[in-house]
Amino acid sequence: MAELRAAKESGALEPDVLLVFPGSPEWGKDFLGKFWPGARGIADDGSLYREFGLARAKFGQILGLSVLGRAFGALRRGHRLGKTGGDVHLLGGAFLIENLDVIWEHRAKDAGDHPDLAGIPPIGGTTVG
Repeated sequence: MAELRAAKESGALEPDVLLVFPGSPEWGKDFLGKFWPGARGIADDGSLYREFGLARAKFGQILGLSVLGRAFGALRRGHRLGKTGGDVHLLGGAFLIENLDVIWEHRAKDAGDHPDLAGIPPIGGTTVG
């Protein structure tokens, strides 16, 4: 999330950001208050994840070699595991929505997979499909 916040705050990321997270509104308020005060978020019971076709991770998608490599890298950069909210097995995604159409998407292949923020097209880009 630090990369996303930095891109948005620097102006490198044009669209508005709305974070959807599994868990309670209280957990989200605490989490966002710590890592991105002022960010907008929605607490989800899994409904939006399902609606966007995001899957629950299988064992290798949580503890596979690439995930463990990213986890060790995050630990070296000072990130630590904290209190989780909701279903921690849900794989994430990122979607750019314009006029109710998904025009760009990234679906995580595993727990360590994050979108390339530089690859997000400007508003008015080409529709995915």
